[in-house]
Amino acid sequence: MTRSKAKNHGTQQNPLQESVLEEFVERDLDNRDGSVSLHGPLPLTLAVTGHRDVCEEHLDKLEALLRSEFQTLQQAYPSTSMILLSALAEGADRITARVALELKMRVIVPLPMAQEDYEQDFDEQSKIEFHELLGQAEHHFALPLLEGNSKESIAT
Repeated sequence: MTRSKAKNHGTQQNPLQESVLEEFVERDLDNRDGSVSLHGPLPLTLAVTGHRDVCEEHLDKLEALLRSEFQTLQQAYPSTSMILLSALAEGADRITARVALELKMRVIVPLPMAQEDYEQDFDEQSKIEFHELLGQAEHHFALPLLEGNSKESIAT
C-alpha cells in the first residue's frame, strides 16, 4: 500500500508524522524482490526496573555494566534505533536514563500519573535532576489512572 493509497483508508496524516510501523509496512510491501533485511526500521525498545536506593559504592559498576550492554546492542544492530522507556524514578531508572542519553539513545518517559502528582514524591534536589532528565527526553506523557483509582487512593 503506497502512502497515497493509505490516505484513502483512514484519517489524513502528514507524511512527516507517519508512524514507524506504517513506514515498516510500506517498505515491506514495496520490497517485492524477496530480500530479507537484518535491520528494519522498527526500534528496539528497552525498559529497566530496579531499586530506588542504589548504593553509591555500586554506582560506577552499574553504569559500566549498562553502558557495556547498551553498546553491545548498538553494535549488534547498528541500523536499529534504541528507545529506553523510563519513568525517571530515583535510583535505577535515572541511572539507566543517564547512560542511555550519554550513548545518544532515545528516551521516552511514561509517567505513572500526572507530573505534578509524581513530583510530590521527590525532594528539591531530586526534582531538579528529574527536570534535567525529562528535558533531554524525546517525549513524555502521563498514564491515566486506572478505573476505580483516584488521586487520593494512590497518594498513600
